[in-house]
Amino acid sequence: MAKSETNIQRKNELETMAGICNRVPENKPNTFWEALQYYWFVHLGVITELNTWDSFNPGRLDQHLYPFYKQDLESGLLSEDQVYELLHSFWIKFHNQPAPPKVGVTAQESNTYTDFCLINVGGLTEAGEDATNDLTYIILDVIEEMRLLQPSSMVQVSKKNPDRLLKRTLEITKTGFGQPSIFNTDAIIQEMLRQGKSIILMLVMEVPAAVLRQEHLVKRAIF
Repeated sequence: MAKSETNIQRKNELETMAGICNRVPENKPNTFWEALQYYWFVHLGVITELNTWDSFNPGRLDQHLYPFYKQDLESGLLSEDQVYELLHSFWIKFHNQPAPPKVGVTAQESNTYTDFCLINVGGLTEAGEDATNDLTYIILDVIEEMRLLQPSSMVQVSKKNPDRLLKRTLEITKTGFGQPSIFNTDAIIQEMLRQGKSIILMLVMEVPAAVLRQEHLVKRAIF
């Protein structure tokens, strides 16, 4: 496509896309765009190969992508408008991706399924501190702007998060969209600790927990 494209801007874009797809997920992502593409390839691979039914989640997107976002903005590689455009495209990919046929149900029933992925934002860091950042609020903007069935979204809310997080979340949910859902991070951590879970695991948790956590796959590759 890039070879036959006459529009220089589009040609450069296609060449960039081809280069990114040649690099990830075999190699660590170096940029925000590469990290998003890495996420997408991992998601497709797991739901297709393992037939995981539902809830194979991209994890805590604002945490994983923030280092790339900050780096690319500071270097001038991306503008904030381009970040929004890439995230909008990411949302559309999830929305347009039907779930693969499910084991134990008919093809007709499977055609009504989506992947039921759930993007998490907010919550706490591994150190137990407020985990919100600039990308948290950009993702919330994208959720409000796109208003798509997939990907689903949720906000982890802790007493250590700023009021701004809850207020921005409620601004979106009161429109009647039904997303993002809200989870009490502090209560979940207390309950999981009572069950003997690791405090570190609880601090970096995503909701809901999937059988195979994409968060772990991405963290191994990125960090």
